[in-house]
Amino acid sequence: MSDRELPMPADECRVNPECLDAFGSVHYIPSKFGNILFIAIFGAVLIAQVGQGIKWKTWGYMGAMIGGTALEIVGYYGRIQMNIDPFEGNNFIIYLVGLTIGPAFYSAAIYLSISRIITIFGTGLSYLKPRTVTLAFIGFDIISLILQSAGGAMASMAEEGDKEATDLGVNVMIGGLVAQVAATSAFVVVCVMLAIAIRRHPEKLDYQYAQFRRTLKFKLFLWAIGISVFSILVRCIFRCAELFGGFDSSLANNEVLFMLLDGTLMIITALMLTAAHPGWTLGEYWHTATFHLRSKKAPVSTKLFPPSENSSQLELNSTEYARLPTEQGNSEYARLSVQQAQQAARYEPFRGQQA
Repeated sequence: MSDRELPMPADECRVNPECLDAFGSVHYIPSKFGNILFIAIFGAVLIAQVGQGIKWKTWGYMGAMIGGTALEIVGYYGRIQMNIDPFEGNNFIIYLVGLTIGPAFYSAAIYLSISRIITIFGTGLSYLKPRTVTLAFIGFDIISLILQSAGGAMASMAEEGDKEATDLGVNVMIGGLVAQVAATSAFVVVCVMLAIAIRRHPEKLDYQYAQFRRTLKFKLFLWAIGISVFSILVRCIFRCAELFGGFDSSLANNEVLFMLLDGTLMIITALMLTAAHPGWTLGEYWHTATFHLRSKKAPVSTKLFPPSENSSQLELNSTEYARLPTEQGNSEYARLSVQQAQQAARYEPFRGQQA
């Protein structure tokens, strides 16, 4: 909004509560220091994600994290511009779109991780295949992202005073946020069901990953995912409540609550997903436990179990030398059950193929 559309000069209007309420994008002047601080933190996360993604070749995870973090930076840049000119509508659009859809990309990074987690514990513990779980949640995430983006654009570009158009955009945004809350809640249910299955059916645990599941790194990764999911869920619920009353509601104009329940929670999410990056917490298992939409190659995991020199073995794959020891003296495989041996025999169809 230009100065000539204001009842007084912009510098005077910004310090006049009544003028700011009537003509400002929000009813307060966003904190410059707080938003610069958040940009600095997200900037550090962005650099770390690029470095780790290139080092560990976690391309999908890196892409999701870069997308979410970049949008957070763009959103807080918009808030800094709102501090400079609270009457310019474009600044509000930048803030609204960036910070509304950014967390959806963090959710995508988490959904890419669940397929690895299920595989490492054991695919028999889940009613759905790891690939199905990941693709389903990413699909919901895309729907949520589209709704939030469309709603934000509609509400922000509505003509001044056109309450009907503004409310329609807000309602579409709320629909997108509700979809994200529903997807995140369903994700929590899937995780809880997996945890219950692990306790009730330990015989279904994948023995190949038994030693790795006991490592501190894997436990840190699980904690990071759990904290991130909780943070995203709380943030989305807050944003739904914030927008339910419209942009003029008291909750939508409470900067302290916004910085705590949106900004801080997303910083926690970004830091958790960076500090416990799957490149070093899961290592080779991130690639071993991955899935491919179309693949005829043998699993990479057949290379992880070289033959023992001191025990007789059941050869399962002469090309890859993936063999299952049968002698009682081999401490690593002494207690393999018949069911586990049958599970290992699934690699037989891949004989002669290159993993």
